[in-house]
Amino acid sequence: MFILFLLNSLDKSNILWQHEMVRDLVEQNNFELIDLTKSMEQDFIWNKRKFNTEIDGHWNEYGHEFVAKTLYNYFINLKK
Repeated sequence: MFILFLLNSLDKSNILWQHEMVRDLVEQNNFELIDLTKSMEQDFIWNKRKFNTEIDGHWNEYGHEFVAKTLYNYFINLKK
């Protein structure tokens, strides 16, 4: 399982090639991809809260909380 997220929209991102590379590898190897890009974009539009620190781009507390809740909900729904 791969988890993918981008803090900018893919159209504006200079790392689009990484998104495509991971997506292709996942498809070639029959892994499941949890792409958080759209859900993070929607959350940012709604809440206007950043997921990353200004210093180095790593997730901040809100980013970790968002991903943890998203993955929790994903795995809970797998059991149903």
